[in-house]
Amino acid sequence: MTGPDELLSLPGILQKLRIHQTLSQSTAKRAANMISDSQLYSLAIFLGSAAMLLIVLYHFLEVNSEEHLAAEKPKTAAGKVKS
Repeated sequence: MTGPDELLSLPGILQKLRIHQTLSQSTAKRAANMISDSQLYSLAIFLGSAAMLLIVLYHFLEVNSEEHLAAEKPKTAAGKVKS
C-alpha cells in the first residue's frame, strides 16, 4: 500500500508518468485505426442498399409462394348470370 510520502517521491511520480505515457500511446494507436467519414458513408450506403434489396426479395418470394397462390379464389366473370 502506498502512503502519501511515496506518491510525492520521485519514483512514485516517475511511475505515474510511465503509466500516463503508456495510456497515451495505446490511445494514439487506437485513434489511428478509426474509420474515416468516407468509409463510414460508403458502409452505410452499402448496408442500406443491401437491406432494401433483401426486403424487396422477401416480398417477391412471399407474394409468389405456393401458400399464397392456393388461397386465391378462382376468378369468375362478373355480370354474366344465366336465367
